[in-house]
Amino acid sequence: MNFELSAEQKMLEEAVTKILREEISAERLRSSVYGEPAIDLPLWKELNNTGLTSVLLPESMGGAGLGLLEATLVFEQAGRAALPMPLLGHTLAALALRDSDTNHLSDDLRNGLLNGESIATCGFGGKDEDGCTRLDWVEFGSLADLLILVTDREVAVIDDKSRCRMEFADGTDLSRPCWHLQIENIDETMTLSTSPEKLTGAARILLAADSWGIGKFMLETAVEYAVTRKQFGRLIGEFQSIKHPLAELAVAH
Repeated sequence: MNFELSAEQKMLEEAVTKILREEISAERLRSSVYGEPAIDLPLWKELNNTGLTSVLLPESMGGAGLGLLEATLVFEQAGRAALPMPLLGHTLAALALRDSDTNHLSDDLRNGLLNGESIATCGFGGKDEDGCTRLDWVEFGSLADLLILVTDREVAVIDDKSRCRMEFADGTDLSRPCWHLQIENIDETMTLSTSPEKLTGAARILLAADSWGIGKFMLETAVEYAVTRKQFGRLIGEFQSIKHPLAELAVAH
């Protein structure tokens, strides 16, 4: 069995890397961390124009028509670039809408989500002690136009954020602001036919790819620094307190 990437997949990986290097500047990252929580709409438009916001949608719906493997290549590079965008939530939301009847959504909202003009996110959770559905750590939860809610029993769409009680979540990744959400009632008109297990599995795979990209960048950057930075006339990578942890990371990687 051949586990090598195909020529087309390598080209995709290279193209995504190039796009993100051109679009994600240090100034943009600093703004996402130190500014007020917001979605960089010009950056989102650029990602949408290149098809990165619709990788899992079929071409008949205006998407790139790619599979989950290709999506992991996109998310690895997104993690590597520390992309400050709701790409994960939007991709999962598009996957949920792709596999469901969405006639109860307005044409403008449905078409806007499919073509990337509107922004969706996705949250996972379950019932709390008050009997409400609670979602924790929802990326860009208060800023998105639409929310896909996933529990162990159902998938639902929330197109009216006034249904939700929202609390800003003070997390560690300030470039991807999160909210805790609580929804009292979910009626049948809000539910989608997509399998919760399918969305949960896709979320785990794409989040793992994103984390892998971040970790790979951190390792490569640490190694580069260790072999260029000098202290007491020696490269710091020659000191046991640094080279041993780096060797352990390399083996684990």
